[in-house]
Amino acid sequence: MIGKIIKYSRKQSGLTQEELGKLANINRTTLGNYETEFRQPTFEMIETLLNKCGVKIYFEMNNGERFESKDILRKDI
Repeated sequence: MIGKIIKYSRKQSGLTQEELGKLANINRTTLGNYETEFRQPTFEMIETLLNKCGVKIYFEMNNGERFESKDILRKDI
């Protein structure tokens, strides 16, 4: 499923695989493998790719609290 989200976000932002790969410092083949789900990217790579497409990832707790992954580094866990 994440491959479809990456591909959709890339297309919505008007980027080619080559362009997004350069922005994320990966080659086009690797990005293609993520989009077809032949390979699974790390969460950090998913976040990088989506951020380059103008998409932010938020997490929402059942109590309604929303946060981004960068916020986790600031919390006492």
